[in-house]
Amino acid sequence: MIRSFIHEVKPDGTEIWWHTDGAFITIEHIQPVGVIIDQNRAAEAAFSKNENHGDLIKHAELPSHMYWDLVDEGVIEDRERLKRFLNDPDNKYLRTSNMRV
Repeated sequence: MIRSFIHEVKPDGTEIWWHTDGAFITIEHIQPVGVIIDQNRAAEAAFSKNENHGDLIKHAELPSHMYWDLVDEGVIEDRERLKRFLNDPDNKYLRTSNMRV
């Protein structure tokens, strides 16, 4: 019989669940991504190419689990793959600016 219980709820709404069958423990993280997507849409709508942004422009915000998946796949370390990923129209919901990377 598997028993599950919530271990922690973080301020961003991420839940950490522990599941055990008595011999093994599995830890599950559940992160609500709706808030991140809504914030990204608002930031993109407010972004203006005409403003002075200095040397740094925030192009995207990713949910943490997606970031770590991209690290495991080698995308984060490869600038060209990361650019292709962020500029892909399928990933528009991650963008916080309307400029190409």
